[in-house]
Amino acid sequence: MKLVSVFVGVFLALLIAEIVIRILEPRPDTKGVQFISSDRLFGFQGNFRGYAGGVEFDTNSSGFRTGEFSVRFSDQETVVIVLGDSYAFGYGVPHEETFPSVLQQDLRRQYPHMNVRVINLGIPGYNTAQELATLREIGLNLRPELVLLAYHLNDLERLSESTKKSFWNLKGITDCAKEHIHLLRYFLPRVAALVRSLHIGIRTTATAEVQEYISEGPAWKQNQDTLRELFGLCAEMHWSLGVIVLPYIVELTDRHPCIDAYQVVVDFCKSQDVPVVNAFHYFRGLKAGKLWINAFDGHPSAEGHLLIAKAAVDLITSKRLLE
Repeated sequence: MKLVSVFVGVFLALLIAEIVIRILEPRPDTKGVQFISSDRLFGFQGNFRGYAGGVEFDTNSSGFRTGEFSVRFSDQETVVIVLGDSYAFGYGVPHEETFPSVLQQDLRRQYPHMNVRVINLGIPGYNTAQELATLREIGLNLRPELVLLAYHLNDLERLSESTKKSFWNLKGITDCAKEHIHLLRYFLPRVAALVRSLHIGIRTTATAEVQEYISEGPAWKQNQDTLRELFGLCAEMHWSLGVIVLPYIVELTDRHPCIDAYQVVVDFCKSQDVPVVNAFHYFRGLKAGKLWINAFDGHPSAEGHLLIAKAAVDLITSKRLLE
């Protein structure tokens, strides 16, 4: 009887905790739409209003979280395009605090003789192939002087298909549980951080991606081909190009689980003569949790976006990408 009472008590405690966390969690994300005839596959509608990471956002007439660009640019504007996923989009932060917005302000101070305009073409969930498609479908008409690719380790193109295939393995079950059990979603990152602090190796989505990079796995090889296409398009159009390698905001020390993978991407870009910066170095030594958008999500906060913008400015100025 005591065992039953204990079980009931624990169940009720967990139920109450789940309810409290659901109340405290940010507003659910607004879904985008599918693009049947586009290699971008999905995105947002034009003049759309929604929520991402608990923060309201608006899109321009072309479906991007940036200023209107349907009108033809003047020859006096220096256009910089940012390609990327949720980091570039600014998931969970106001528009003016996203790193492309901060970058525009910084570049206007750095180059007062230029009318710099930074156009944010980032969409949450995009991989490298979709970013290349965005550059072809949208970027060609924008006549940029510079293209910045905000590269994240999860940009590997296989991820969308492998998610379906791996549903019944441990990762698939964990992802499904996190989607439906919000208490688990809250505690798993904290348990992982505790385990890492004890120097205990654990296998996560990030460490699986690291293995793909350092072992020259098929997904990374496929992504290299896509990157070469993107680099080649920029060279063909005589656009300057730079790559920002973005970090997972966990364990921002020498024990960070993805350091080797970041270096693989940096080395690849250098082998292609593409200017690149490893943004992890700008985060190193800081407290990861203080750079999250909220207690539930490790996307970079406004302070994190300032660091990414700093990395971008340093890359642009040191490599003279706008001169």
